[in-house]
Amino acid sequence: MAILHSGIATFLGAPHVAPTVQELQRARADVAILGLPYDSTTITRPGAAHGPRGIRDASSHFGFGGGYQIDYDVTITDHRLSSTCGDVNGIAGRAQDTVDRTEQVIDEIYHAGCMPILLGGDHMTTIPATRSLSKAMQGPMGFILFDTHLDTAPDVDGEVNSHCSPVHRVLDLPNFSGENVVIIGAHGAANPRYEKEAADQHGVTV
Repeated sequence: MAILHSGIATFLGAPHVAPTVQELQRARADVAILGLPYDSTTITRPGAAHGPRGIRDASSHFGFGGGYQIDYDVTITDHRLSSTCGDVNGIAGRAQDTVDRTEQVIDEIYHAGCMPILLGGDHMTTIPATRSLSKAMQGPMGFILFDTHLDTAPDVDGEVNSHCSPVHRVLDLPNFSGENVVIIGAHGAANPRYEKEAADQHGVTV
């Protein structure tokens, strides 16, 4: 058995595969893990950009068993073939370009027949993920956010792709409506009244 921290850090030791239809289908992957190391829209503490790499490093402790889970006597790879697709190269200070670039990569993952798992990054990560999902799937959808913050701001100083705005951007999509959006865990003083009013206006359950 190799030392756990050797080699390229991938999620749970899954093989690294380029996020293209051809390569994902060649790998027969049905799950694609993609990182978005980006925190340029945060208005508080930076550092979330280190998240995807940190998650991969931490997962190295659990991937050496081939996905076997003793608690349930299940080997995950018997049911799902995962691939790690690296990171989207975000552009500092250019949120819209980063959203567009990320959305294009996730579109490619859906076209390959894979389920994307996106590792962030600040909460802007949700915006390209739901935009791509909205195109890939048909019919009405629901959205659940677990957060201490509402994240329903229409924008922050004109930036519509802020980390404070993912729920509002979800509500812009044709597949989502407020009655199918739930925010769980919101509390405390860091939730402006106008964000609560936006949630109420759209019928979001908080």
